[in-house]
Amino acid sequence: MTTKTLDAPMSPEKQRIYEGVRNVLVDALGVDREEVTLDSTLQRDLGAESFDYLDIVFRLEKEFKIKIPKGEMFPDLTPDHLGADGRINNFGRKYVKEHFPHLGISDTGRFDISDSFKVRSVVDYLEAKFGSGVQKW
Repeated sequence: MTTKTLDAPMSPEKQRIYEGVRNVLVDALGVDREEVTLDSTLQRDLGAESFDYLDIVFRLEKEFKIKIPKGEMFPDLTPDHLGADGRINNFGRKYVKEHFPHLGISDTGRFDISDSFKVRSVVDYLEAKFGSGVQKW
């Protein structure tokens, strides 16, 4: 379980986003508030399963009064993005890196898509969405 505390101080705006995301994840996943840190992974640390992602998106839309288009926050990977072993291939890595910068994918090293969905990724996605002119809640 990830127990790392917050990094450097956040701006008041990012702190508000983080607190909103934290509230959503506590409600959606039934975890304790202390378990939800920026570095918590949604699956490994917080126990999210594939069907939870739709609920999380729905709750984020309600919490922040925004619309999150399908496949915009979490990638919809197809068999073309995966190798025979079920792991993401180079094509998939490039796709995720280009279309989902909030996941922080590197060009090299082992890549486990489920470990890439962190609380930080959700916060960064929302911060970028609000920074792009989306009406703030």
